[in-house]
Amino acid sequence: MADHVAKIEELAKQLSDLGQKQDETVIITKVLTSLPAKYRHVISAWDLLPTNEQTMVNLLPRLLKEEELDKGTTDLKLSDDEDTAALYSKSNKKTQGNHKKSTSSQADKQKFKGTCHYCKKPGHMKRDCYKFKANQKGGNANSVTADNSASVLTVTSEWPTINNKDVWLADSGASDHMTSREEWFTKLESVGDRERPVTLGNNKVIFAIGKGEIQFEARVADKITKYTMADVLYVPDISRNLFSLGAAAAKGAEYSGKQDVLKIYSKGKLAIFGKKFKHGLYSLDIRAVKSAESNIAQSKAVPLQVWHERLGHANYKSILELAKGEAVVGLKCSDLKTSGQHDNKFCEACIFGNQHKIPYKESENRAGAPAELIHFNVVGPMSTASLGGSTVMAVFVDDHSGFTFAYPMKDRSFIVDAIQDVLATASAAGHKVRRFRSDNAKEFKSTSLKKILQHLIVHEFSTPRNPQQNGRAKRVNRTIGEMARTMLVSANMPLYMWAEASRTAALIRNRIPLARLRGRTPYEVWTGRKPDMSMLRIFGSKAYKLIDTDRSTFSKKSLATILVGYEPGQKAYRLWEPETRNPEDSHQS
Repeated sequence: MADHVAKIEELAKQLSDLGQKQDETVIITKVLTSLPAKYRHVISAWDLLPTNEQTMVNLLPRLLKEEELDKGTTDLKLSDDEDTAALYSKSNKKTQGNHKKSTSSQADKQKFKGTCHYCKKPGHMKRDCYKFKANQKGGNANSVTADNSASVLTVTSEWPTINNKDVWLADSGASDHMTSREEWFTKLESVGDRERPVTLGNNKVIFAIGKGEIQFEARVADKITKYTMADVLYVPDISRNLFSLGAAAAKGAEYSGKQDVLKIYSKGKLAIFGKKFKHGLYSLDIRAVKSAESNIAQSKAVPLQVWHERLGHANYKSILELAKGEAVVGLKCSDLKTSGQHDNKFCEACIFGNQHKIPYKESENRAGAPAELIHFNVVGPMSTASLGGSTVMAVFVDDHSGFTFAYPMKDRSFIVDAIQDVLATASAAGHKVRRFRSDNAKEFKSTSLKKILQHLIVHEFSTPRNPQQNGRAKRVNRTIGEMARTMLVSANMPLYMWAEASRTAALIRNRIPLARLRGRTPYEVWTGRKPDMSMLRIFGSKAYKLIDTDRSTFSKKSLATILVGYEPGQKAYRLWEPETRNPEDSHQS
């Protein structure tokens, strides 16, 4: 065991030398993930420890003690079963424990050979009993000393539409609740730039990009009770719905597993049943309440012209095809029966914003997979600085899917930050960037940029004085610029809102099907999910934001603002109050 832990620490050191710093929490997670099933009760006890006691100095003696008690099994094997492996998330909390004190306490525990007077288990005293400490912390109301249930219920097929994607698996080794089902969240907030890496049992790393709440129903003795699961991580690439017993215990719940049945108690009452699945996991008799689907169903059909403006003045024919097809959800158009009358529809804003010269022909060769090749280009400086002080804009386009990123920047030196964000976003979507392609601008050859790309990614440059070789990025640049300009003209918005309009244009472009993708959208090819259009509204339209703080009894409850886009990673609008010149996000509008 000591050698095994030493190897993991050495691997962590090597990763840190390569620029991927591994803190103590990540190393501990790696160690726990790699343990065989016989150590599961050690992991369960570990989850109940206070955060400041979860240190390597405290963990190693526990593992060595367990190894000493069971000398018959010393082989360690990492699970290769991604679908059922225990999952762990990197915590944002830093350990601050007293190592010397923890070591001394652990030594005292190892010397005790008797039986606990509280839980009746050997190897520790009552004062060190994890069950005793948990009950003391949660209060007598949360203490469960006996199971008075007359029967044992398990997950059955009686509930409709239950399949592998709907089932929740419980695991004492998981640090957080996790799911990929965005539609289940009643509240969901993006983690922004602080994406949390999630390490699978086969050492593959995926990312949590959001955190929120999910309502679910639990069945006990034919009685269904509704609960709210808080602090659930949204992990798009996870293949199972994971219920963390450790996270539940941290909020006062207790659990026990006997004869392949798991029982979870809340405030002293039996709340959830589970049945043994495999690899130490349990399938729970709970069902998430789907909230997003009902919201989509309530969206009303609107005229084609409204969708034309919501979608950044996209082609009328393309919008009608979207409404008739299955490439997106939430797009309901009231003009489908008269679609032939819109072939020659006129929009003055489109004339002002989209007129251009005939472009040169581009190469038909495309990359074979998302993120295999990403083109990027920087345009500017603009004649007018944006509301946030940006003067240039970087545009990245994936060669395979056409998925586009738009980054307004204060100057060209911020290209390094933009590239790092693209790399993180690609990784969160399950892709690895292989190549970048740009022109020969000097900011693209900086030392800091070379340092980021030198070990992992090839950076290709177009031939000097031949910018057509990077034509795809320039073409998308023009498309974004035309769409943004058209939206500004249509909404009669000031030019300094070009950055907000450009970001919105990129978001919309990712949701418009491309012919070469056989009717699919760049968003679907990049993420694997169909985009939901029900939230889209016309850029520059009036929106009323709820004032929920610092409001007197008889003052206005809402503030009139202007919609200027959508908050990345959240189901929220970006609203602008012209008097303050400060766009903010809002969920109530």
